[in-house]
Amino acid sequence: MNSLLRAAIAAVIVTSAATPVLAEREMVSVHVSRAGLDLGQPADRARMMKRVRRAAAFACRPVSSAAADYADAQRCRREMSDNGDAAIARLAGSRTAMDTAAN
Repeated sequence: MNSLLRAAIAAVIVTSAATPVLAEREMVSVHVSRAGLDLGQPADRARMMKRVRRAAAFACRPVSSAAADYADAQRCRREMSDNGDAAIARLAGSRTAMDTAAN
């Protein structure tokens, strides 16, 4: 297995663009470790998604108490969760394909 594929399987990078009111979107990204998880297993995929959601909640906090900032933080968390779901599915699919090819 090449090192690039190992790196992809080792972690999920989750990103979202936070949108301050009337400003350009700011890219937010976090590294979420998949250490100790086998993404080929449904229970471990669920654990990984919990990690992604916790990381998104931490990274996507509102910058003020303004309603627009809360809405933006919620959008950021939703985008990060969606991106995390997609990344986990890709990694789980890659793992399944590698296991099938090895047999």
